Parts: sequence; structure tokens; C-alpha cells
Amino acid sequence: MLRCYNRTVRGLACSLFAVASLGVVSSGHAALLLEENFDPDILGIDSGNMAGSPHWSGGTNRLQYDSINLAFDHASYAELSNANDTGSARSLGGNADTRGASRFVSDTVLTGDLWFSALHQLTGNPRANEELTVISFSSVTGFTPGSNTLFGIGNDEGTLKPAARNGGMTTFGEKTLALNTTYLIVANVVIDSDGPDTLNVWYFDEDDSFSAGTLGTAHLTLMDADFSDFTRVWIGRAVYTSGNGTAGSLFDALRVGTSAEQVLIPEPTSAALLGMAAGIMLLRRRS
Repeated sequence: MLRCYNRTVRGLACSLFAVASLGVVSSGHAALLLEENFDPDILGIDSGNMAGSPHWSGGTNRLQYDSINLAFDHASYAELSNANDTGSARSLGGNADTRGASRFVSDTVLTGDLWFSALHQLTGNPRANEELTVISFSSVTGFTPGSNTLFGIGNDEGTLKPAARNGGMTTFGEKTLALNTTYLIVANVVIDSDGPDTLNVWYFDEDDSFSAGTLGTAHLTLMDADFSDFTRVWIGRAVYTSGNGTAGSLFDALRVGTSAEQVLIPEPTSAALLGMAAGIMLLRRRS
């Protein structure tokens, strides 16, 4: 047991102990498997390009760093370190190629019940029934996402909707989405080592009512998804017919974990705990 008396070093130690204890007691879940906020100071992004950074792989014109920081103001979502204007990843339109990059998540293939969240904004309209912005899970390290299931936003005969590409077929959800609007995408994937896998995806805007315990009916569901050999997350856009793609988009605050609570309101980082402790010390000095 730590006894707190007062004065400089002991006071700081006690503050840290108290805050750390609060973090452990209140959260009750393990650390995220991935938290990516696209901070160029951490990624070492050169001239705006993702490729060549410590964690991302893909062509240098496939996915680029952007200074725009996506935000999502909702009681059931914690910005944490993404609130520090770190930037985002921009997927480029204007080319017939599929464009994107992948990031390492795990040394071993991930299976079981997994959760994902990301902030996503569509800045250019995808071609109807021919293109979608993409999130996928696989072991692919190049600029194409491979044959695994893709999900994101697509154009269903002129209406933007949740979309998934699986086995050469595109499935659209029923929710109507809009350009230049930041959505919180939450996905639950249940990966069966014997297959097939299950995918449920929710698309929330800031005015939607939801919590980690009450997400409601998924806006997009696939019962025959394929996320085999999941060790990396892939983001970008996919063009699956001839002709140039037009979908530009931004991705931010990627999180992979083992529960909805974890990817919506994860544990505070060590830096956050230190900041809270410093605030406590400042209040003590002023009192």
C-alpha cells in the first residue's frame, strides 16, 4: 500500500498511483491490438507518402498522409490521442487502379471474435456499382487488398450506402450516406478457422444514438465473409470494372480490439495518465 503524505516527489507518485489505479479499475479490458492515428512524427512519413514508413506498405501514390484530422463528437466514443490534430490517411481517386496500403497488426494469424473502428469520410463520389472505399483484413503487404472480403462505402445506382465486396459480388446496406461527412465505422468480425466468417458493420454519424452495449441492428451483414490469414489491416479504394475510379476518401483513428467497448472507448494511454497526474499536481499547488 502506498501512503500519501504530501510534498513534491511523494505527491507526484501518489497522484500517478491514484490515476493509474482509476484507469485499471474503470476500464476492465486489455490493450488494443492496433491504434493508428496517422501521426507523421511517429510514422516518419516522407513528403506525405505512407509507403516506406515503419508500419505501412504499398505504392507511394496509393495512400498519403493528410493534415486534415477527422473528429467525431459523441458521448460513446473517446477521441483520446486522435484529438491532437495528428492528421489522417487520404486515398486518392482519378485512376483505374485499386489504391491503398496495409499495416501490420499481429505476428500470428488472428481468429475468433474481433472488433474494428475507424473514422471515415468520403470526399469524392464512387462510380455507381463499380467502386468502393475499402477496409479489409488479410496478410497482404502490397497495394492491392487481395481476395478477402472488402467493406466500406459504395454507390448503389446514385445513392451512397454501406457496401461490401465478397466473392465477386457487391452487397449494399440500407442506410443512406453522404459526401464530406465523417462516419464512425464499427465492425465485428467473427473469424472461424474452418470458415466461413461473419461480418457485421455499423455506420454512425454524430447525431446517431448508440453505445458500445447497444449498437442496434447492423447496417451491413455478411454471413459468408472471408478474412483468412488476418495479420494486417488494409485501407484504400477498389475499382472492380474498367475505367478510372473517382472515390477519394479520408481514414483516421483505426482501432482493432476484442470488444466493442475497446474500439469505442479504449483505455487511456500512459501519456494520458501522466497528463491527468500533472493536472492533479497543479490543482494541489493552487489549493
